[in-house]
Amino acid sequence: MKYIADRIIEVDFPISEFAYQYKEQLINQFKSDFPVFPYRMGNEPEGFNVECRIESLNNYLYGKFYRIIHDIFDVCEPNRLGNYLFIQNGENYASSLHQHIWAGDHNGICATSYLNLPDEGGEFKYYLGKGIQKHKVQEDKLYIFPNHLYHAPVGSDDMEYRICFNLEYLYNNPTKAYDKNKGLYW
Repeated sequence: MKYIADRIIEVDFPISEFAYQYKEQLINQFKSDFPVFPYRMGNEPEGFNVECRIESLNNYLYGKFYRIIHDIFDVCEPNRLGNYLFIQNGENYASSLHQHIWAGDHNGICATSYLNLPDEGGEFKYYLGKGIQKHKVQEDKLYIFPNHLYHAPVGSDDMEYRICFNLEYLYNNPTKAYDKNKGLYW
């Protein structure tokens, strides 16, 4: 486990061996479900993600995600776990800083994990009080952050699709998650 910033955590998340078997299915589902495809900055619809419908993959990711969240945080049980896909390449991309408090009154912990990363670009950018920062992401890692953190993917010229899993742990409780290692409420 490594802190990239006070409220951004990188942890081991060995999923690629299991998840790569779904690569083409994930790409096809995203192309089918995304309201505008192909897309570029300027013609993208509101909301960039589509909910993953591959139950066996979701169950696999949720189990690992849930255990990691409870290892790091004192937090109540989730109302909902979500797994959303965002897939981009050099022809199909969009990137704008956003956060995930659209989830109504829920507090939440968000995370991203990636498959098929490009050699150049594809970073995770975020705003955490010191201007916009970038972090080069890796496969088999999970990047955990509070749902109110402004963040965005960085584009790439690579024509291979980068697959991003956007995981959400949402709960209806006014008490924020407590990071047991840093002693911080999120």
